[in-house]
Amino acid sequence: MPLIPNDRYYVMQIMDAYSSIFASLGRRTTGTKAGSFAIVGPDWDGVLPSGLREVRSPTNTAWLIGRVLAKGEDDEEEARRILKQFTLTSLDGTNPYVVKPANKLLLETKVEDLSAMDFFKAMTDLMISESYYRQ
Repeated sequence: MPLIPNDRYYVMQIMDAYSSIFASLGRRTTGTKAGSFAIVGPDWDGVLPSGLREVRSPTNTAWLIGRVLAKGEDDEEEARRILKQFTLTSLDGTNPYVVKPANKLLLETKVEDLSAMDFFKAMTDLMISESYYRQ
């Protein structure tokens, strides 16, 4: 996360596979200083590089919604400039913005083009792989 002016509200809400918010990084919770965070799943057991703060997701799939306050029409461009400074990169730093799909069928096919059987099979596979209750 970039350095954010002290008077600027921002938040990065991080959600699990079921859209439940499990972390909110922002002025209220992490401050306005620049920082680096690693969003990791429940199965990850590696060692983070120095300077990264761990944010553990209850599922191996996570997504985020970022917001930066625009204080009116005259401030929209500045809010966009700040938002564009946020980066999302793989832990090894070599593949910015790369996401390994959990289920290629759902990413390569429109839902309305799936047969009922294929849809429910794909949905079931995702629900099993992203279960809160895995032992």
